[in-house]
Amino acid sequence: QRSPTIRAFWQSLSPNGRGAIFIMVGSFFLAAQGAGIKSLAEQLTIWQIVFLRFALIGLIILPFALRKGAIRTRRPWAHIGRGVVGLIGFTSMVYAISHAPLATVTSIAFTRVIFTVILAILIFKETVGWRRWSAVIIGFLGVLVMIRPGAAPVDLALLGALLNAVAIAGVIVFLKIMSRTEQPETLVLYFSLFGSVVMLVPAIAVWRWPDAWGWGLVLFIAAAGALAQSCNVRGWAIGEASAMAPLGYFQLVFAGLFGFFLFYEVPDIYTYAGAAIIVASTLYISIREARLRGAAAKAPAPE
Repeated sequence: QRSPTIRAFWQSLSPNGRGAIFIMVGSFFLAAQGAGIKSLAEQLTIWQIVFLRFALIGLIILPFALRKGAIRTRRPWAHIGRGVVGLIGFTSMVYAISHAPLATVTSIAFTRVIFTVILAILIFKETVGWRRWSAVIIGFLGVLVMIRPGAAPVDLALLGALLNAVAIAGVIVFLKIMSRTEQPETLVLYFSLFGSVVMLVPAIAVWRWPDAWGWGLVLFIAAAGALAQSCNVRGWAIGEASAMAPLGYFQLVFAGLFGFFLFYEVPDIYTYAGAAIIVASTLYISIREARLRGAAAKAPAPE
């Protein structure tokens, strides 16, 4: 009897099984993108890395946006606001990755879930119970364990990672509002255009031509980011949210492995303890919100 083909094996998996594979692959590429940024920072400045990443993605998305007629926008000012917040977030992430261990930066980045809850309360007036508030407070305690204010010198890289998490939460709010009228290609195109234009002058001011390896890393970072986004979108679309949420934390595992084998990074006990607290709190928030959305979707419509 012939062995089953890859297609047959894939189709035999449950939706959660296929979604899990996508999420785990996406987590790998996100960690790989961080490793690529850290390597590229050894020969290029932060401003160049940010500019090249935005410019390359803009060139890639432009033909797709033209084909779908996604050049027009109804929200030019919203695109500028989203661009400012997103650019701050990505730049601070590049700075953090360049100066701090990958696993540490990745752990703090997960606090975006906490900040998203807070922004949802402030902007959308969402009601949050004591359970999620408790998880938010515990998550901040995890951040304090990692940063150790007062017990150690202030680490600007860790503050940059925290600023990135805040900015990502802000971007999520912008996307939640803008996705009602804007196409995905429009969102990506104008974000890339904004970042390219703003970062062009500082990048030119400190420009250094990368070597062949550097250009390869630039292409790798763009490809890894695109693949990660594609895999995560597919995974969340296929699988149940409550089942997919825990799998995103594999990014922390992959980041730790990349950091150890490529950059000889060994996190200290405070990083392990803080990361465990952050993961536990944000995982609880993600799963609880997914279950609440599922319960709301199953509730009978009012008569």
